[in-house]
Amino acid sequence: MKLEVLRALAQRFSNYATLYHVRRVDDNLFRLSLDFDDFYIDVSKSRSSIFQTREKILGHSYHAPFDLALTKYTSRSKLLSCALDGNNRILIFEFMYLAGYKQEKYYLHFELTGKHTNVILVDQNKRVVEALRHIGESRSSRVIRPNKEFESLPQPTKPIQQKEAMSQDALDVFLHEEYILRQIQRISQKKQVILQRKSKKLQDYQMLLDQLPNPSDLLSQSQQYALWGELIFASCLPSYFSHTLTLRGYQGEEVLITLPSVIKSYAQGGNFCFAQSKRLKQKLKNLRIQKEHLLAKIEFLQKQIAYIQRIDNEGDLQAFIQPKSYKKEKIQREYESFFIEGVKISIGRNSKENQRLLEDAKADDIWLHIQDIPSSHMIIHCGKTRVRDEVLHQSAKMLLGINGMLDRNILVDYTQRRFVKMVDGAHVLYSKQKTLRF
Repeated sequence: MKLEVLRALAQRFSNYATLYHVRRVDDNLFRLSLDFDDFYIDVSKSRSSIFQTREKILGHSYHAPFDLALTKYTSRSKLLSCALDGNNRILIFEFMYLAGYKQEKYYLHFELTGKHTNVILVDQNKRVVEALRHIGESRSSRVIRPNKEFESLPQPTKPIQQKEAMSQDALDVFLHEEYILRQIQRISQKKQVILQRKSKKLQDYQMLLDQLPNPSDLLSQSQQYALWGELIFASCLPSYFSHTLTLRGYQGEEVLITLPSVIKSYAQGGNFCFAQSKRLKQKLKNLRIQKEHLLAKIEFLQKQIAYIQRIDNEGDLQAFIQPKSYKKEKIQREYESFFIEGVKISIGRNSKENQRLLEDAKADDIWLHIQDIPSSHMIIHCGKTRVRDEVLHQSAKMLLGINGMLDRNILVDYTQRRFVKMVDGAHVLYSKQKTLRF
C-alpha cells in the first residue's frame, strides 16, 4: 500500500475512542471495529490492502492462540492512538486493555510491507504476545515469537518522496474502490473453484443416472426367470442333470434355460430362478426411488450452481467453501451442509431429506422455511448457542437463493426446532416464529 494512504488512515483511525474488536474472518483478512465503524485489513503477502464495505463480511471462526489473544486483549479496549512507523508501511494501534481495575498498554502492529506482511501483538514491555506468522532464528535475524523481545523493522535507507497528504474524502473513495477491486478479483477466483467442484459433482450424479439399468430390461429379465422356474417344476425333466436344457413353453415354443455352474440339481435351479425373479422385481421397485433421489440431487445442484453464478458478495460464497479444520462426519448425512462463520447449516434437497433433517435436529436448533411456499427446510445447528443476526440473515438468504426466490419480495420464518411439529412426512405445523423480510 502507498505510504500517503496509510498516513491518511492513521489519522482517520486516531479519531476513534474505542477498539471494539479485531477479528480474523479469513486466513489473511481482519475485521477492525472502531466505535461503530468496520474496516477490513488484508495482510496477504504481496497484495495487502485496507477497505470498507457496508455489508459485513462473514467468514470462519478461528481459535488459534493468536486469535484467542486478539479476542482477549482487543475487545472493547480504549484506543489511545494510531500512527505510522516512520516511513515503514506499518500501522501501529496503541490501546489500553482493561481487565477489572487493571489497565495495561498494548500495541497491535499491522506490517503491510509486501512480501513479509504480518500482524503482531506487543505488550507495554516491548515483548511479543502473539503473531499471525511466527518467525524463527533459522528464517530471519528478526525473531517473532511469543515472549521474545520485539524488534522493530529498520527504517528505509532510500529517501522517501513526500507527497501531498490525502484528504479524508479521497480516502473514503479509495477505501470503497479497494473493496470493489478486491471483490471482483476474489469473487471471480472463488466462483471458478466452487463451480468447477459443483460441475464435477453434477457430472458424477448424471453419470450415475445414465448408468441405471433400463426398467423394461429388468422387467423382462424378472419375467424370464419366473418362467424358467415354473417350467423347471412343471415339466418332465431328463434323468440326468444338466446346466443347459431346452423345455417347451406354454405356447409350445422352445425355451432355452441356462443355469449357473454352482447349481447342482433341477430343484435348486428352479428355486434359484424364482429367487432371481423376486430380486429383480425388488430392484425394479428400488430403481424408481433411486432415480427420483438422483434427479432430486441433480435439480438441487443445478439450483445451487444458478445461485452461485448470481452471487456478487464474497461472504455469500464463503459458505460453499468448507474450512479445512472441520473434520468430516463419520456418519454420512442425507442432506446438504454448509458452514457460515463456523456454524453448521443444513438444508434438505427433497421431501425425504427435509423429514430426516427435522428428525436429526436438536430441540434448540433454529429451523427456517420460506413462508407459505413448499420448499427446502433449513436447520442452523446451534444448540443453545445464540445465533448472530448476520449468520441468521445469510442462512435465510441462502435458503431463498437455492430455491430460486432471491429476487422476490418474500418472507422467511424461523423458530426453534422444538416448536416445529411434523404432521405428515415433511409437512409441519410451527409456532413462536419470527420473520425475516427480503
